[in-house]
Amino acid sequence: MERMNKGQIKAQLNLIRQNSPLGPLPIDTQNWILSLIEANPHFPYRPSEIESIGITKIYQYGKFEQNFQVTLINGEKQILSYKTFVATPNPQAEIKSAFRQSIAYQIRDYKDYIFSQYPHTICPFTGETLTRENGDADHREPTFAEILSEFMKREQLTAADIELIDLPVPPGGKGLASPELAARFQGFHLRKANLQVISRRGNQVIKTALERKL
Repeated sequence: MERMNKGQIKAQLNLIRQNSPLGPLPIDTQNWILSLIEANPHFPYRPSEIESIGITKIYQYGKFEQNFQVTLINGEKQILSYKTFVATPNPQAEIKSAFRQSIAYQIRDYKDYIFSQYPHTICPFTGETLTRENGDADHREPTFAEILSEFMKREQLTAADIELIDLPVPPGGKGLASPELAARFQGFHLRKANLQVISRRGNQVIKTALERKL
């Protein structure tokens, strides 16, 4: 493939993730991804440890999604986000993700409730009729980031106070090491969150609008 910047690489990986059939990827695609891994010292495995790279389907956040599956020489299988191949350590992002993982069940429960009670929900941003497959549950104002920021201030916490652990796959990623901290945030989020169900396209509209504000 021609030389691409990081954003273009992530976009290409996401297309591969979404559009490839389940199973091992074509050899040339695997070799391209292995070259990304070789160039990324932060990737958890070296190319010499990897037997194959393919696509699998997992259930998370209330829906089935395709994702990358890396099979190691020792037979171990790891399900990874497409972003992992080019990711560099970002402690702030990992902390935010860990808190978000702790309330993922609330997002799932809300989505299940809406579709069980209101099966013909319309996306307020795109006008699409929503289903469990094309609908996402997310925050109105206050945003998740604003809720987390307020919680951190009330608890007088800094990033250095937050201990993280590796979560099993799925969902993978980082989680909060302290069950007590997770429980306090879950209660705080339950009181503060104002959720909505929107289409994936509508969710992208919101994210783009927020990025333009920054």
